[in-house]
Amino acid sequence: MFRCAIIILSTTLLVSAAFAAEDEAWLLNRHTLPLWAVADEVEAAHSASAVETSEEAAEALEEEAADSVSAVETYEEATEALNEDRWDEAVDKFEEVAAAKSHLSDGAIYWKAYALAKLGQRLKALETLSAFRKPSAASRWAKDAKALELEIRQASGQTIAPDAESDDDLKLVVISSLMNSNPDRAVPLLEKVLEGGSSPKLKEHALFVLSQSGSPKAREILSRFAKGGANPDLQMRAVEYLGLYGGQENGALLAEIFASTVELDVKRRILSSFMLSGDQS
Repeated sequence: MFRCAIIILSTTLLVSAAFAAEDEAWLLNRHTLPLWAVADEVEAAHSASAVETSEEAAEALEEEAADSVSAVETYEEATEALNEDRWDEAVDKFEEVAAAKSHLSDGAIYWKAYALAKLGQRLKALETLSAFRKPSAASRWAKDAKALELEIRQASGQTIAPDAESDDDLKLVVISSLMNSNPDRAVPLLEKVLEGGSSPKLKEHALFVLSQSGSPKAREILSRFAKGGANPDLQMRAVEYLGLYGGQENGALLAEIFASTVELDVKRRILSSFMLSGDQS
């Protein structure tokens, strides 16, 4: 039995010596502590680590919030410069916001391109907008950026066919811009939209653009639709636009349609259009 005790004691000493080579103090502390104490110490260590991580996260959030406040202030200053036609200042400030990589960056890129276009720097504006064409650039500003790009390209003399755009809103941008730059070419395109299989929204906008034109051809098309040369919805919209812009010619045309139509809805809309234009005679 004495021999067994010697063996056990020797084994214990050897094991203790081996562990001591790693970290004697740490091991001895845990060999002399009960299990519940060791568990509490481990939990305390984890808690301390968690607190440290939380503090780091809080500091990061504070820094992010400070950056966000700074970005908002600069964005507001840039917008003010934009509204006051201070294009150079707007470009610089929007560029600063864009570089900060905040939640306002995409809007800053868009307005920077807009300001550059106003300065006549169309190539730089297009280069700025190219950020929205990247596959990873899924942005709520992407559609607006595409519309601005189309306007800039048309202003640069590039010919862009409305049919080349699959999105109705972008087609509207192309047609409206074309109406400003080349009405003779735009009017037939608008007529094609009205007579084709375009969406109701696109057709209504085409009528609206025609109603703003002083072109005789545009007026002829609008008159035809107001007299019932298309579906009832478009007729109502054409009557509304004639009343919206008023004028002696429009008033005479509406009176002619009122006298010739048997549709009560059309008569009511014409009367409403007269009131809208201020002509209650």
